[in-house]
Amino acid sequence: MDKKSILLIVVTLFSVHLFSQSTNEIKLVRKLSILNDRAFCNFPNDAEISKYATVHQNLETEIHFELTVKYERMPCMFVARELFKVADNSIVENISKELESSNNKFITKLLSKNDSATLIISTPTVFDLNQHSVLTNILFVKTPDNTVFAIYAYCDPTDLNLKDQFQTLSEKVFATLTLGPRINNRKTRQEDIAIFRTDKKFKISLPDDYSLTVDSNLNKYCLIFHRFQNWTDTTNQTRLFITIRSDQNTTYEDFELKGKLEEVDGKFLNRKIKWLLFERNKSGLLKKQQRIACDFIQSGFVIDVYMSSDEQKYLDQLTKIVESIEIKE
Repeated sequence: MDKKSILLIVVTLFSVHLFSQSTNEIKLVRKLSILNDRAFCNFPNDAEISKYATVHQNLETEIHFELTVKYERMPCMFVARELFKVADNSIVENISKELESSNNKFITKLLSKNDSATLIISTPTVFDLNQHSVLTNILFVKTPDNTVFAIYAYCDPTDLNLKDQFQTLSEKVFATLTLGPRINNRKTRQEDIAIFRTDKKFKISLPDDYSLTVDSNLNKYCLIFHRFQNWTDTTNQTRLFITIRSDQNTTYEDFELKGKLEEVDGKFLNRKIKWLLFERNKSGLLKKQQRIACDFIQSGFVIDVYMSSDEQKYLDQLTKIVESIEIKE
């Protein structure tokens, strides 16, 4: 072996040593909130919660930082998401089965388990470099009430020299997780939700295992209903959106009516309406929706109601929630 080859090997080994040594020296000193105080994790000092998030803070948290090891830098991101799932003690096996059906292969293992939380980590074995960000690790967290949220670790696909270091670092971040004071209320209850630009409120009755978040901007205000389901429940897309628009340019003509099957009698805010039922699409999804002029709430208000499920019983349940809503002055 010539001197040049020996020198190259020495430099490479020395670099790897420096990289791993430097990664180990990164201190996780910045404690940040996950999903609006659902939990907390410790991150590198320069980590920041995204200021440009477009999703409600109870549903998603984005945390960005730049992994720097000697002269190399790589943008990294953690994304936490509420899954609206309920799991039992078979969660590790259930996660493994679910991920096996994906296009990738994962190694899933129990990270820790105590009275506070069960932490499961899933690591992909193949990395898709064609994506905007490369998924390197997933942490699933089962809380004492058996609900589950997840934190996904992503790195930049343009420079993967530090991918292995980031995987190691992400596991260290996951290991710092502690639960926060916020828990999801899944009990039968009534919620009073302020209607934007008015002094009125919606009085909404929620059954067990439903959650409600509000998303708003200058021209619209959206109530998003979420159903918690068991991990092994194969029901898909049980969704309810109630969107109030104040944009004077909103017209009935831009409302999607393709595939309308029939009209059925119903009510909304104690007024008679016709619900539009739609035939099942390729995924077997049932849809019911309507656009309603609501000048009686505020001049120019238009409300879009959209609900869907692949099971009739849940579509009926969503209809009951919508038709029971009242206006509270």
